[in-house]
Amino acid sequence: KVSKDDFSNENFKWLSSKQVDIGYTPCTAMRVNFVGELGWELHHPIEYQNHIFDKLMKKLIRDIQRQEKIMARADKRQKEEITRKVINTLRSIYDPEIPVDIWELGLIYDPNVDNNSNVYVKMTLTAPSCPVAESLPIQVQERIRAIEGVKDVYVDLVWDPPWSMD
Repeated sequence: KVSKDDFSNENFKWLSSKQVDIGYTPCTAMRVNFVGELGWELHHPIEYQNHIFDKLMKKLIRDIQRQEKIMARADKRQKEEITRKVINTLRSIYDPEIPVDIWELGLIYDPNVDNNSNVYVKMTLTAPSCPVAESLPIQVQERIRAIEGVKDVYVDLVWDPPWSMD
């Protein structure tokens, strides 16, 4: 808060004014507009304008920083949720030659979700001559794209490091 005074609609009626303090500066606040709780003007002695400006800017900066932290936590939770769904989806795709899902088989190296909910997957196959070399990456891409919240999917088929049974 920049003031101990109550600027709510109930206590500061439209077309009214009252004496308030912003920090240590006495001001006259005038409610001249009916735009929620932002429709007021401050009239103050000119020698206090820098103090009032600094007080209001510090409050604005704190509010922005708090909102950024909230958004970052929400983004992190969303990325974690999408990553969890991607891994669960990968566990439902099986290599047709081996009755093991591609996640447990170790064919997926690096599922990654960016801040825009795009998913990037590095994957390999059991061998370059694998009969599903063309179809499995497409299946992975389509199944991940069907996950709610995913915007786009990029599957990169890599051969390094080569897949092994370890």
